[in-house]
Amino acid sequence: MSYILNLYENNNFINYNISYKKKKILIFNKLYNNFHINFKKNLFNKNNFNFYNINAISINLGPSINYFKIKSLLSIVKGIYISLNTPIITLNEYSIIIFKKSKIINLYNKIIFIFFSYNYNILYYIIYYVKNKKFSKLNKFNLLNKKIINLYKYNKNIIYFINKKYKIFIKNNKIIFINYYYYNYNYKDIINFSYYLYKIKKFINNINLCNPIYI
Repeated sequence: MSYILNLYENNNFINYNISYKKKKILIFNKLYNNFHINFKKNLFNKNNFNFYNINAISINLGPSINYFKIKSLLSIVKGIYISLNTPIITLNEYSIIIFKKSKIINLYNKIIFIFFSYNYNILYYIIYYVKNKKFSKLNKFNLLNKKIINLYKYNKNIIYFINKKYKIFIKNNKIIFINYYYYNYNYKDIINFSYYLYKIKKFINNINLCNPIYI
């Protein structure tokens, strides 16, 4: 069996669903302030789904997600983990995009994921090396300063994935996006990726290893 509870934040809502293999089997819900109160009522009781049938929990830990919403999701995951001792599947946005866009990504040597802060003054980026399948550390660049950065000039071996529909062209500082994809994901991408990780048994059994990736 592979009933997976998927918890994540998207478009400023906390989202959840139950999936079996690659199919969503329960109603997709969006809740705000009363998420914890209505979680069991809406997801389990209303749909006559047995809480104890859950085989794994997947949670998206960021990075371009509200920190407090991630903490709310982690509190739910922790409660279920303690009750059921259920394996936890940890997701992050760049891994979801790598899985979703693998055909495109495999054509390049280096992937640069770009995340904008909510006020658009700070740009964060992380580099993925396709051949080694490894990530760099998360870097930060303040768009208000005058420091020159050469990272974003055109290179046929590099592609950029940007999480906002926002273009920057700064000639002097050489921040120019030429070959880039605006990316987004939905619940189907979450379900497909979490099921893939479940099949290869890439999950953790310690809630203390779930740390938010926030910017």
